Amino acid sequence: MRRREPVEQGARQVVTETEAVAAGREVTDARPAAASQPATGRGCDPGRRPEHGQPPAPVAGDDPAAPLPVAPYRLHVDGVPRRVTGAALEESLLTVLRERLGITSVKDACEHGRCGSCSVLLDGRLVNSCTVLAADAADARISTVAGLPADGLAPVLQQAFLRHGAVQCGFCTPGFIVSATDLLTRRPDASEDELREALAGNICRCTGYGRIIAAIRAVQAELAGGGEPAAGGEAAGDAGTVGDASAAGPGDGTGEGA
Repeated sequence: MRRREPVEQGARQVVTETEAVAAGREVTDARPAAASQPATGRGCDPGRRPEHGQPPAPVAGDDPAAPLPVAPYRLHVDGVPRRVTGAALEESLLTVLRERLGITSVKDACEHGRCGSCSVLLDGRLVNSCTVLAADAADARISTVAGLPADGLAPVLQQAFLRHGAVQCGFCTPGFIVSATDLLTRRPDASEDELREALAGNICRCTGYGRIIAAIRAVQAELAGGGEPAAGGEAAGDAGTVGDASAAGPGDGTGEGA
């Protein structure tokens, strides 16, 4: 019965106030006023309670959206040490390469690691640079399409892409060249199914992939036919039969400028 006492006391007070109103008398609240408790916690001003339904007033210098600066660090990009200053901790490798170092051959498309346009080699491993924090790549070796060896597979693949009409708008081409170079370096005799699986993370909106696959398969045939082919391909004079300038579009496989 003791637990119900506060409820019964509150009910008696309500009845008394009701009778007072009916008799025309002024009603005064005899209950003690609740002590005003200042709002506390992260983002609140302890000197003022927030209005009902309003967010607490932010405390000066406590902006959760403010970028977190980091100390300068160094990236080794295409064999050249590059010093990065003023970057925020959350900046991706893609952002730093393009916006702070001016390397535009690495393309910015989805920023979610789903299109492959920003593919680079990080210490020899294929990665989407939009999914890597630039600060985590400090002192690592980063290779973009422009830094792939001139006497390696990349120039051969570029020529094959041109011959087979695998370059149209050219936006996705740098990522495809980096991915294909990585694959053929590891598996020069990869089957077509393996090739398609390896390139599943690279998206092209123009060619329908058929010509891209054909170009890479042609390079595989060249490699199987007698060692490393020349950078000009098996027949430099055939470069314009399918993939001439009008069919290839503005891209040349290096991707600089966009």
